[in-house]
Amino acid sequence: ATSALTAIVPRPAVATPPPAPPAYRPPSYYEETRHHSRWPMVLGLLAVAIAAVGGYLLYDKINAAINKNRPVTVIDVGGIPYKNAEFKLTQLGLKYRITSAPSNTVNPYFVISQDPNSGVPVQKGAVVTLTISSGKPKTHVPAHLVGETLQQALSDLSNAGLHQRIRYVPSIKQASGSVTATDPKSGTVVFVGSQ
Repeated sequence: ATSALTAIVPRPAVATPPPAPPAYRPPSYYEETRHHSRWPMVLGLLAVAIAAVGGYLLYDKINAAINKNRPVTVIDVGGIPYKNAEFKLTQLGLKYRITSAPSNTVNPYFVISQDPNSGVPVQKGAVVTLTISSGKPKTHVPAHLVGETLQQALSDLSNAGLHQRIRYVPSIKQASGSVTATDPKSGTVVFVGSQ
């Protein structure tokens, strides 16, 4: 009988390979992102827009209140057509009132004078009175000149602002030294200073 010996021989140690390098991952800007809701951004922008509009309206209201209380200086509108004067005064925030008067020197519908005068500071909304030319002054040829004495007729014409031109004519209807006719006739509207 033979006996066999068994020997236990240790195996040579096998080296474990190093761990594998991590797998390549592209940079994060290549990664797909989760789609987030856009509502918070939209609501944020809407809130900013509403705040901006509200701020502008508040600024505008405060600015208007400050300007409303600031006095303005009346400008000179004399000698211009009254419609232009009305427009200019309205642009300054002023009101106007119209009166008319005849003028030998200012064309019809042009401003003769104003009250208050230019250069005067007033509050917005103040009234400026404009006196507008109605043209040359007019009068009526006095009534009942025919039959009056020459002296009385001359006095009546002078009181009406009229000049006269005398022509002597014979008449069988009127006494000597009396007015026999007028041209233009009594009651006719004429410019002051006419003959």
